[in-house]
Order: sequence, then structure tokens, then C-alpha cells
Amino acid sequence: MEIDTDDLSGAEVQGFLAGHVADMHTQGPPESTHALDLDGLRGPGVTLWVARDDDALLGCGALSTLAAGSVPEHPAAEIKSMRTAEHARGRGVGAAVLT
Repeated sequence: MEIDTDDLSGAEVQGFLAGHVADMHTQGPPESTHALDLDGLRGPGVTLWVARDDDALLGCGALSTLAAGSVPEHPAAEIKSMRTAEHARGRGVGAAVLT
């Protein structure tokens, strides 16, 4: 498994993340869905990592940095858009991306 940053330019990653956002909207009310769409993931301070095995997309995770001291009770970054492809679940993809 290799994990690298991604610039969101590829159709495969875009489709994967669009599916993630759509799925998140089925999980609860709109006001409780905080998944970033593609524009949000392209925003300043957001980095996306994608896990692949050869060319197979396994999953992804994004980190959004927060302004230092802007929310004292929270850390200086927030995990966003964690997702593992259905065919790769149970393989430790999420843990690897977080590491």
C-alpha cells in the first residue's frame, strides 16, 4: 500500500469522493453532515492523502488545518473525508492513512 498526497485532478478520486459525500448525506440530517465536497477539499489548508495498492484506489483521508488558537478547545487541525473503498475494508487502510 502506498499513500501519497493527491491534487483532486483525477476522475477516479473525484468520483470516489463524490460517492463519499452522497453516502454521508444518507446517514443523517443535512445539518449534521460535515463532509467536504470537492471545492471544500481544494480549499486553503486542506491536504488530501490517497491510499493505493498498485493502481487500485483503497481509500483516502484529508486534514484541514485550523488557525492557531481559533478554537482553544480543539487541536490545530481536523480530520476530514476519511473513506475506505468497500473492497478494501478490513485491511487497515484507515489506520494507515491516519498514520
